Amino acid sequence: MHRVFDTLFCIIFVISINGVWLKPPASIDTDAIELTQLMEKFWSLKPIIFKRTRPWVYCQVIDKCCEDEDRSEAVSLISQYLDGTNRYRFIEVIITCMSSSTLNKADQLCSSIFESIIPARITYQNSDVKKYIRIIRKYKKELDNIFDQILSTCNSEEVHAFFCLSNKKLMETCVVKILQKLYDDDDDDKNDQDFIVNTKQLLIDLNQQLSEAFIENTDGE
Repeated sequence: MHRVFDTLFCIIFVISINGVWLKPPASIDTDAIELTQLMEKFWSLKPIIFKRTRPWVYCQVIDKCCEDEDRSEAVSLISQYLDGTNRYRFIEVIITCMSSSTLNKADQLCSSIFESIIPARITYQNSDVKKYIRIIRKYKKELDNIFDQILSTCNSEEVHAFFCLSNKKLMETCVVKILQKLYDDDDDDKNDQDFIVNTKQLLIDLNQQLSEAFIENTDGE
């Protein structure tokens, strides 16, 4: 998991119990909305250069170049790609998307995406990236815990929605699921509330520091 954090510098959330959906307390929906907004804010404040860096560049490929079965397979593999268990198959699908899409797109957007990728060694030398890493490293343990819960409980569409900031409703669904799981697994309501309060405060503090360091990308870039 730690190698995932070192690669992504980020996080997400998420799932249901044995496939059975249990109606959450009313407060879970309210908490989920607030946490999703805080997470969306955090994600939007990453340096713009990441849009042209692996693995974030694959958001553009999936959403703009993959179609039908290729998109479904790419999304289904995204969790496995992020945790390093099935990267080769994911890249194969991405290449297939690029190859098939460029034949039908006059603007040649898909064929140019890989050409614009910024190598990791250059990314890490960027001053904004260095500043970003310094800030989020102070919260590494907490962010690792959140990211672990996301990958272990979210379905593929929800992981994609969080990672690519592509669907706020699915992001909220993820957070509801993770809070529902916490609620069902823990008999101590105080522990549940402590987790929610601490996570909110973590994201508020983190967003404040990032806002002071960067201009927010309102479009998720």
